[in-house]
Amino acid sequence: MLDQKLRPWLLEINHSPSFATDTPFDEKVKYNLITDTFRLLNLDPLRKFKLKNKKRMEMQKRVYTGKQQKMTKEQKIQYKHKRNIKREKYERRNLGRYTLIYPDGVNHFINNYLLDK
Repeated sequence: MLDQKLRPWLLEINHSPSFATDTPFDEKVKYNLITDTFRLLNLDPLRKFKLKNKKRMEMQKRVYTGKQQKMTKEQKIQYKHKRNIKREKYERRNLGRYTLIYPDGVNHFINNYLLDK
């Protein structure tokens, strides 16, 4: 974990965590942890299918044209920036009981959002 001054803090390393639930409280804590984690990971089979389809279409296009359309350096930067904004918005909406500690919260988001305009 990183603190507000970006100093790393090691909280715990557990090579083989137990997901057994011995008490109702234990069950609630572990259930919420797992649920929030999967929500934050944004694992979506439909999105994965669309991405695979898009890649396949790009591959077919290259077969027919013999060329790969490459992005310019500026386009790559813009693409990464938009992707990061989209990811950050998603993460903020789906934090669950997690607390965002980096980037430094609202200021980072607003600055990136304004740069995108």
